[in-house]
Amino acid sequence: MQCEMPLKQFYKGNEVLSFIGLLLFIQFLFYFIFYNSQKSSLIIDAINFAILIGFIFSLFRVSNSVQRYLPALILLFTLINNFSLLYSILTNPEYVLGQRATVQYNKGTGEDFSGNPVVFGRSAVAGLIISLLFLIKKNDTYVGNKSQLLNLLSHINLLTSLLVLILTQTRGNFISFGVILLLYIVFAKHRFPTEFKLYRSTKVFYLGLLAVLQYFNSKYKILDLLSLYSNLAYDFLMRALNTVLGLNQTAGGNDASASGRLENIAYIKKIINRDWFDFIFGKGYKFWYTDIPTLEAYVDFGILGAMLFVLLNVVLVYYALIGIRSKHLFQNFLGLFYFNLFVAAFTGGRPMDFSYWVFYLILLRFLLVIPSAKTSNE
Repeated sequence: MQCEMPLKQFYKGNEVLSFIGLLLFIQFLFYFIFYNSQKSSLIIDAINFAILIGFIFSLFRVSNSVQRYLPALILLFTLINNFSLLYSILTNPEYVLGQRATVQYNKGTGEDFSGNPVVFGRSAVAGLIISLLFLIKKNDTYVGNKSQLLNLLSHINLLTSLLVLILTQTRGNFISFGVILLLYIVFAKHRFPTEFKLYRSTKVFYLGLLAVLQYFNSKYKILDLLSLYSNLAYDFLMRALNTVLGLNQTAGGNDASASGRLENIAYIKKIINRDWFDFIFGKGYKFWYTDIPTLEAYVDFGILGAMLFVLLNVVLVYYALIGIRSKHLFQNFLGLFYFNLFVAAFTGGRPMDFSYWVFYLILLRFLLVIPSAKTSNE
């Protein structure tokens, strides 16, 4: 039996996105090795880059047919993530109602370490998207499209994802989900009335849920608690917007996170006016945490880094809108969930963040790369 060369086992991704994205990734890696302004996280960053390089290698060896299995896996893992967060706050005696929900880990030193609520909020957005797509689209060939069990899990995941999104109170995820819903309504070829099915098991679930909610509401005022969280999340979002727009007149009314970003912008303007020539090539890897990835791409990596980062996201917007109109559910998910990343590119994090690049690389590999009808010939 003749053995195939390993290189033949690689699959093509989206060629345009791969060229731009991998070029930007190489620049990040080059700056990390040769122009590094932040030595304190050297080992962690080296591990992250090693994992991402291995992830790139693995992604391009995965068959396109995996897109038929991934929707069910995304549904299950986002559901597990939602229940993990709910279990964590229910079993945490120090959790205070109204506090942003996150998982707390024990460091072994007697102190608790709180995880990042943004991560759980982002998972909730993914859960909302995949659940809605599972409930609406039945004409695709993904695994589980006719399963009553997965249909029921989609309803459960939809509700728990919405609850987690409210509990985490992450404004970037709130904004992105609103944008995602609008884009799906405008661009998607959806047929909600004809494709949506409410199975008997689902009807039983909702009847049981209403009975449970009625009981707990009469005993613990559940609806009042949800109303409290909704109001807190709305106030949290509006306070940040008003701070950015300069509408808050008192220091106490300002949002600390938004104020920090404004201070970072002012600082960057100051040093650009003083040392503008240094910004042609950037100030170096992780020079300054601006909490605005698009701005930091310019600050750290110069004109080339900023151009590549902006170009990557502009091309992604174009391809994502095409993906939303696709008849394939996984392409719909990629196109819609990208806009969570797009909002984050202007609201929080760093352009080289590990969590961002995991999904960027998935987009480079699979966005608009449609699996063939005959998987054996791929």
